[in-house]
Amino acid sequence: MVEFVKEVLDYFTGVGKPVENIRLDNAGENIAVANLCKLRNINVEHTPPATPKLNGVVEQGFATRWDMTKIMLQNAGLKENVKRNKKILVEAIQTALFLYEESPQKGKQKSPNKLFFNKKKDRVQVKHFMEWGRFGFIIRKRFSLKINLFVF
Repeated sequence: MVEFVKEVLDYFTGVGKPVENIRLDNAGENIAVANLCKLRNINVEHTPPATPKLNGVVEQGFATRWDMTKIMLQNAGLKENVKRNKKILVEAIQTALFLYEESPQKGKQKSPNKLFFNKKKDRVQVKHFMEWGRFGFIIRKRFSLKINLFVF
């Protein structure tokens, strides 16, 4: 986790948005991250453990994206054993994250990514969206382990 946080902090510093404050839950697993932040003069605020409401927007965002993932899996009409397949689940989570970050939220004109990065051009437009599960995977074992996409 420390390496990941270090990469994120370096990235934001590199794009001119240095991190000044960070909020961590105080469950004990974030001690190394807190030490890293203190070395970089970043103010560390701890919240009580096991209190997602107090952890703010990020913790609530996890729940929102997980709900989006479950809805996509359910509406794709997949069998239960397929929904539990790690590769399918990861793909659904990544799709939910992408859609959330690239789509304007209710009452907003710009997507979270556009607001944060202040980009003039949208990466994705509404005409590019299609329901999750419309694409499928076929593995052609005779030729190679190449994965091909097809439209139902």
